Amino acid sequence: MPSTKPSTAGVASRLAAFLRASPSAPAAYGKRPEGRLIWLHVPNDMPVGPVRELCQMLAEQFDGVTCLLTATDIEKWRVIKDIGLAELPADQNLAIDNFFNHWQPDMLLWADPVFQARIIQKFKSGNKPMFLINMPVLDLSRRSLRRSAGTVLAQFDKAQVTSTIAAERLLSLGFPSEKTFRALPISEMAWPLPDDEPRRRRIGETLGPCPTWCCAHLRVAELSTISKTHHFARKSFPNAVLILVPALGEDVKEIVRILSAEGWHVTRDQAEFSIDRKCEILVTNGPEALGIWYRLASVSIMGGSLNGPASCNPFEAAALGSAIICGPITFPHGARYRQLANGDAVVRVESPSLLGAYLTNTLAPDQSAKLATAAWTVGSEGVEALTQIIDLVKNEFQPVES
Repeated sequence: MPSTKPSTAGVASRLAAFLRASPSAPAAYGKRPEGRLIWLHVPNDMPVGPVRELCQMLAEQFDGVTCLLTATDIEKWRVIKDIGLAELPADQNLAIDNFFNHWQPDMLLWADPVFQARIIQKFKSGNKPMFLINMPVLDLSRRSLRRSAGTVLAQFDKAQVTSTIAAERLLSLGFPSEKTFRALPISEMAWPLPDDEPRRRRIGETLGPCPTWCCAHLRVAELSTISKTHHFARKSFPNAVLILVPALGEDVKEIVRILSAEGWHVTRDQAEFSIDRKCEILVTNGPEALGIWYRLASVSIMGGSLNGPASCNPFEAAALGSAIICGPITFPHGARYRQLANGDAVVRVESPSLLGAYLTNTLAPDQSAKLATAAWTVGSEGVEALTQIIDLVKNEFQPVES
């Protein structure tokens, strides 16, 4: 009786056929944009904001250029519009060929410390420019990559590194020092909010030289703490004025009622208003005109950071020269707060009971100026980092004529 047990060779061949990519089923890609395509590959932990800005800057700076963005997981990047978007192809020749045949990129900006040797070598075979950017370290944890790292690196025309460690590692692997450049890391950046200069000047002239501080995106639950903090600050600065910017315009009337009942001299922000010498708190109509209030306040406390549920974006204040104080809650802007903390550019207060003392210290002109300058420096580093990448591309692509 013949055996019904399948042969080992037969099982192996069927398994191999199952695992092998089918030539008739390439990855489904969106339409390739017209014109030149700059391929930007990023690690998943990179912040979305500066990557979006980089894609926009490249499109604006270079005529007929669009970005193709790849990552190992593309879901978080779908918020970026007007670009090509694809997962990095599998490390198989067929998948890589399908990717290149479809997208035909004209330049590669590789920002991932993990290398994909076949993909990089395939791109270089087209004799097109390719650069390493934003390299804090090189991930050579895979044994196969450690063996081929020098060969893979040799494919790149230039490398931007953000640390001495990365520069030394490149040098040890044979990458030429004259092709290695130090650059700032890609990071969150501060963009100034809109201003209404005539209105701001009018309000500033009305406030005069009074020490002025702001609580931005105030939650009603934080009002008691802010009121006590203002009382404390006025012991050292009797003419200090607080600008309250409610997170919700619908809370304005309730905030004015509570503060008035506590005995504060409150002024509402209106189209035309004047502030007499008795005014102690200016209550605005909501966050729409924050660009004015941050410019007027030497110090700003980040609303939502004291009691939650969420803090506001500190880079808005950093971009406009206001020193920043926050409470213990930094969600959802934790990365921005960490950048500021690393640059000694934010005062973090763990207990609301200490807020008055910290504010009083920060309102001193030398302290607020020092803190505001540090915050502006941190917020502008992200812009400079993108400018360094644009300069790298300029050597290959002609910028748009202004």
